[in-house]
Amino acid sequence: MANSPVTEVELDRMWQQAGLYESQGLLAHARNVYRQILEIDPDNPKAKSKLNSLQSSETQQSTSEFGTQELPELSPREALDLGIAYMGMGQYTEALDEFSKALKHNPALRIDLMRQSAICLLYLNRNDEARDIVDRIMLDRTLSNAEIGEIVADMVDVYDKLD
Repeated sequence: MANSPVTEVELDRMWQQAGLYESQGLLAHARNVYRQILEIDPDNPKAKSKLNSLQSSETQQSTSEFGTQELPELSPREALDLGIAYMGMGQYTEALDEFSKALKHNPALRIDLMRQSAICLLYLNRNDEARDIVDRIMLDRTLSNAEIGEIVADMVDVYDKLD
């Protein structure tokens, strides 16, 4: 690995992140992480192979081989999926950002986005904000009792994990 202040733990986290993005179909994000790995370790054959594989499998290839590119805005569903991927990596602030972006553009996913946002807030010890969101969900007359029960169960599960 080239002289770099990045630790092996951070590099391992980046590999994990790229793999998670790939498994969730967020290929543009995976490509960017592989590019970051190559910036740290330019001779890494695995990262080169992964990047080439992703680029050849997509119809839209970037014009720059290892340069950074600005990501297009994600659809609300993709933003929700990306947020959930961030949650899986314990990156709750980033997940909240994605949920917020999606909420602006798709009210149909509002309940799912609010539920996931409340979970992130609980993990970030922002309990009052999480309770406010759950209160708003509970007041939603469009939800069935079963849906409300699922949301409450999710919150209880998070509280159990935090204790």
